[in-house]
Amino acid sequence: MSPRSLIRALLRSLLLACKALHQLWGGGATEIEDPGWRALALANVARGLALAGQAEQAIKTATEIEDPEQRARAHANVAGALAQAGQAEQAIKTATEIEDPEQRARAHAEVAGRLAQTGQADQAAGLAAQAAQIADGIEDPQSRAQALANVAIGLAQPGQVGQAIKIATGIEDPEYRVWALAEVAGRLAEAGQADQAAGLADQAARIASQIDLPWTQAQLARMAGRLAQAGQATKIATEINDPGQRARALATVAHLVGSDGSTEIINKAIYEVLLSPYARAYLAVIPATVLQRLLAEGRQI
Repeated sequence: MSPRSLIRALLRSLLLACKALHQLWGGGATEIEDPGWRALALANVARGLALAGQAEQAIKTATEIEDPEQRARAHANVAGALAQAGQAEQAIKTATEIEDPEQRARAHAEVAGRLAQTGQADQAAGLAAQAAQIADGIEDPQSRAQALANVAIGLAQPGQVGQAIKIATGIEDPEYRVWALAEVAGRLAEAGQADQAAGLADQAARIASQIDLPWTQAQLARMAGRLAQAGQATKIATEINDPGQRARALATVAHLVGSDGSTEIINKAIYEVLLSPYARAYLAVIPATVLQRLLAEGRQI
């Protein structure tokens, strides 16, 4: 997709979102005609109510979603938000009552992660074990892999990192294993655990190099941008096979290091991405100081 087409698509999505919000504020989420946007609005309202501690109203709002899959996802989000709001008992109850096993597992993991953050280690460990058990019991291999990946990501919080890594590395499907490892690595990097994040990132990159699918490459691009170590992020970004995702990752790495002592390998990476036909869409991501330095060196953009 060309940058111009991408902008048009984004604008169309933005207009639809604005329409949905207008209908939401003007007459309530239930009055939105489009089922998808109505479900999204209800889910967002339900999560907001849960974060505000209004458990009963949040659950009631999520229950109004017609599509079973979207309803289950909304209830899982409500459970996580209630745990974040300090209503652990109600969060666990909400998670337990979710019928869909994939979303029930994810809800258990998110609640466990939140409890671990607040020092409730024993209760968190029990919920984490339940989450893994629920996910592992799903018969369909792809659904099981996705559920385990969601559990690993949900557990990637202080106090549950070891369990998250164990579950992520044990996922049989390589695509979902890359996704889980990449997301856990990203969260660790954001939490300041750079060395541990780098190790997981390396694992994810090695697995992804044997798959070579755009979706997997996109996960690597996202992970590269979140890594706290510029050298590691650059290494991963430059090894991405898909040219569009490589351009995106390298542009993000350029933003990551900015103008503070960028190494020659970073400069080379930026230069390569600027030569790529895919790079123009990502120019806005690169800091102006970096672009100015390249221009000063006589390089053509």
